[in-house]
Amino acid sequence: MTTIKTDILIAGAGISGLSAAYHLEKKGKRNYLLVEKEPDFGGLCGSFEKDGYTFDWSGHLLHLHTNDGMKLVKSLLGSNIGRLERSAWIYSHGVCTKYPFQAALYGLPKDVVTECVTGAVKSRSAGKAPSGANFHDWALALFGEGICRHFMFPYNEKLWGVPSKELGSDWCAPFVPRPSLDEIIRGAYWPSEKQYGYNPSFLYPLRGGSRALCAALAKHISNLKLGCAVEKIDLQTRTAQVKGLGTVSYKKLINTLPLKETAGMLDAPPAEIRKHAAALRARRVHVVNLGFPCKMPDKHWLYFPEKQFPFYRAGIASNFSPHVAPKGHCSLYIEIPVDSGSPDNAALEKQAVAGLVRCGLLPEKNTPRPDSALHLDIGSAYAVYDARRAPAVQALTSYLAKHSCHCTGRYGLWRYSFMEQDLLDARDLALKLAR
Repeated sequence: MTTIKTDILIAGAGISGLSAAYHLEKKGKRNYLLVEKEPDFGGLCGSFEKDGYTFDWSGHLLHLHTNDGMKLVKSLLGSNIGRLERSAWIYSHGVCTKYPFQAALYGLPKDVVTECVTGAVKSRSAGKAPSGANFHDWALALFGEGICRHFMFPYNEKLWGVPSKELGSDWCAPFVPRPSLDEIIRGAYWPSEKQYGYNPSFLYPLRGGSRALCAALAKHISNLKLGCAVEKIDLQTRTAQVKGLGTVSYKKLINTLPLKETAGMLDAPPAEIRKHAAALRARRVHVVNLGFPCKMPDKHWLYFPEKQFPFYRAGIASNFSPHVAPKGHCSLYIEIPVDSGSPDNAALEKQAVAGLVRCGLLPEKNTPRPDSALHLDIGSAYAVYDARRAPAVQALTSYLAKHSCHCTGRYGLWRYSFMEQDLLDARDLALKLAR
């Protein structure tokens, strides 16, 4: 098999890899090759059609904050897009309260409200600046013991899978809203109408699920090879072994694959690089997608901090668009953290339905049975922000960049990010390398 030569090899046709290739095409730079191990593009921003439902891997929504992001997405999706005002909730203590917990305590039991407000007042009165050492200390300084005990600690420990003292705080902005003390108090005793956070509104394709955006990008990409996994990378010779293609010689490599996985493909990396790669941790999540022959409340998603629920979040995808479920039906995605082993799909589905009944999303009497189910397992759903992550990512990406391998995206940079950030970062990197 002859060696394939290209100026830029792009590893992974998820949203970052697609964006890089799309922008190279737009600039007339066509001497690139985009390879993807799966038979379809999109990665974790892909979608699946089953039983008349469109299921995503999870809740992949478009939170746009820049003119560039808005212009790009609108140019790609055109009329196939809807704008929604976020309806996010927290279920705890047997009631639903508005998101975020720390600014919307109204409706919780009085003793919980008192504990949360008292703790917030004490923490703010102490005047201690939030520490960046770990999430535990950072959250206590900002929100106080009550809010942390009832939401911040249990929810984030369930989500990330590590104790709050092992979790850093460098991921929190912009993902954790920081209301003032006055806003905490007002939200405890009166219904709050203010929207907090980076995603008070969002966009979502009307048809095709989150894959619609990936399809719009792929339509403009000429050099895409599916079913072609990168298996080995030789940084010294700037070659990659790609399943189905053989040896690919490149001048520059854009990596969007998980950083830990990429490090494992390197040919004889230094011991220090292997050590940093071994330090990277990720949270595994099993997503149970369910369709039901009924309607759901007018909510988008709910957070579940309590241990009685095996999942940390449940989203009602059919409230994002009426076209992702058959008429008169609804669809949900339920995100369940998994520690190890092979998930028992039937058991997880049973637990998910029981939890949906317990929180009132499904009726207790005559509970409808799912008429469709799709189980998806995300091995590296969340890069764990522990003390070792930042130095490991810095060391790995710097080492790779010195050898013309440049990382981008949520997984290439082993980070917690949103779709707009990945789209634009990949664009900027691709255009920089194409100069």
